[in-house]
Amino acid sequence: MEAPNTDHVLSWRFRIAFFLKFGFAVAAAALVSGAAFYFANNFRIGPTYGEGIRVIERVDAALSASTVYSALFQLAAAGLAVAGIALYVSHRIAGPLVRLEKRFGAAARGDIGGSVSLRAGDQVTALAGALNESMLDLRLQVGRLRDLTAAVAELEKRIEDGGADRGPDPDLESRLRSSVRAVRMDVQKWAVE
Repeated sequence: MEAPNTDHVLSWRFRIAFFLKFGFAVAAAALVSGAAFYFANNFRIGPTYGEGIRVIERVDAALSASTVYSALFQLAAAGLAVAGIALYVSHRIAGPLVRLEKRFGAAARGDIGGSVSLRAGDQVTALAGALNESMLDLRLQVGRLRDLTAAVAELEKRIEDGGADRGPDPDLESRLRSSVRAVRMDVQKWAVE
C-alpha cells in the first residue's frame, strides 16, 4: 500500500497515468481527424509538401463541408475521450468517497462495527485507513466503558444488597481500578477543550 500523501489527495502515479491517458486520447482524436480529412478529399492532398499546402489552401478558401465535418468529428471524438476519462476518474474517486460518506453516516448513527473496504486502485485509501483505524479505536473505547459500567453496576448491586458490610472484594476492586484507569487514558487521549 502506498504511503499516505498529505500534500495531495491523488497519488502521483494516478495523476501521471491520468495525464498520459488524456494526452493519448487527444493525440488519437487528432490522428483520426487528420485521416478523415485525407479520406474526405479523396486522397488528393498531393505527393509533395507544396502540393499538399495548395490543396489545404483551396480547401480552406472554399470551406468545404468535409472540413466542417472533420472539425465536428474531432470535437465529438475529443468530447467522448474527455467523457470517458472523466467517467473513469470519477469512478476511482467519487465511488470511494460515497462509500466513506455512508460509513461516516453509519458511525454518526452509532454503528461503529463496520469498516470501509476499498479497491487497490482507489485514490482515497489513506482516508479510508484513517477512518477504519478511528472506528477500531472507538470500538475499543466503547468496550472499556462497558467494562467500567459493568464493574460499577456490580459494585452498586453489592452496596444495595448490604455487601459493603462484608468488606472489600479485591477482585472487584481490581477490575474497577483497571477499568477506571483505561477510561482515564481514553479521556486524556481524546481530550476536548
